[in-house]
Amino acid sequence: MGRGRPPPEFLAAARSHAAYPPKILESRDGLLVCDKPAGLASTGRDLKDPNCLQGHLMARKERSVWAIHQLDRDTSGLNLFVIRRALVDTWAQSLKAGTKTYLAVVTGAWEHGEDVITAPIERVDGQPQVVEEGRPTRTKVTPLAASPGASLLSVEIETGRTHQVRLHLAHRGHPVWGDRRYGEAAEERQLLHAWRVTCDDRTWESPVPKDLRAFLRARTWSPEGAVEPLLV
Repeated sequence: MGRGRPPPEFLAAARSHAAYPPKILESRDGLLVCDKPAGLASTGRDLKDPNCLQGHLMARKERSVWAIHQLDRDTSGLNLFVIRRALVDTWAQSLKAGTKTYLAVVTGAWEHGEDVITAPIERVDGQPQVVEEGRPTRTKVTPLAASPGASLLSVEIETGRTHQVRLHLAHRGHPVWGDRRYGEAAEERQLLHAWRVTCDDRTWESPVPKDLRAFLRARTWSPEGAVEPLLV
């Protein structure tokens, strides 16, 4: 598709999608900081796919855009794109040197306190898994609140392996709530939210989405008042 304006049929398909228009939190220096809703893929198989956040951004900007990183379909929150392919490597390196923090609701009572998980991850038969001979990883976990049968965590990843947060939390025995692959299905979607990104001396934060706020409000958490700042 190149730099030119996407064809009319692409624009029409993207703009007719239920998740359109995309929510852009900042647009500066060729960078698009977006708030991805759960249930929408970050990217498609190629630039011709209108049914993903990338396609929606292309319809909004009427030009091609490229992803700096990706989120799972059922993960909400901060997702970065650029409007020129030449910027991908620059911003990817900045993101690698920065920090990415998630909010995660996990099953069970988290009993590990502040934790650092370094279980190696590698693809086995095409699927990411924790394996002894895998690539190095590092995930920092800080418990925020506890509720009967569930825990709310702040999770910072220092490496960016596919499914790293989900795999590491499941490896500790506390899969993300609603994670059908590494845990158990639930009425709620996978309660994982890309909450905060800091890189290149900038920090962005994605508001806690409506469905996660509803889940937090519906339960009793301790310590008292711990989740209140997230409900604004």
